[in-house]
Amino acid sequence: MLIYADNPVFVDFLKYLVENHHRVTFETNGAAPVDFVKYPVFAECIYALSVKLSNSGEPYEKRVKPEVFANIAANAKESFFKFTVDAEHIDSGLEKEIEKIIKYVPSEAVYCMPLGGTKAEVEANTEAVIEFCKRKGYIYSDRLHIRIWDANKGV
Repeated sequence: MLIYADNPVFVDFLKYLVENHHRVTFETNGAAPVDFVKYPVFAECIYALSVKLSNSGEPYEKRVKPEVFANIAANAKESFFKFTVDAEHIDSGLEKEIEKIIKYVPSEAVYCMPLGGTKAEVEANTEAVIEFCKRKGYIYSDRLHIRIWDANKGV
């Protein structure tokens, strides 16, 4: 939704939600900056920094924007990192990659969830991600919607 950050209707709607005590959370890949000066209402929101890892196939420069992470962490009501992790890549670089990314804003909580678009894929990654979280002190986050509805869309 941050692609609509400059849209006056969206900003007014966001103000309405905040003024009426709704909890507003944005999930963002952390690639687009948030203008907290122009739109102070964004500071009243929570941000899940769902930074893509190398297992996404996207280039590092496109997915890791330290200045955006720092700006959100410094200005938002609350923020945290959230990574999608697969068992195959935990020991072959993702652990070091996550450590490198979170060093930009070391005070943020870190959530990890298993990669997968189906029940079988999620289950194949779950145990390794849980063990990884326990070892690193991160918070495990499941993909309950996939466990319930599998890969079905529009259920």
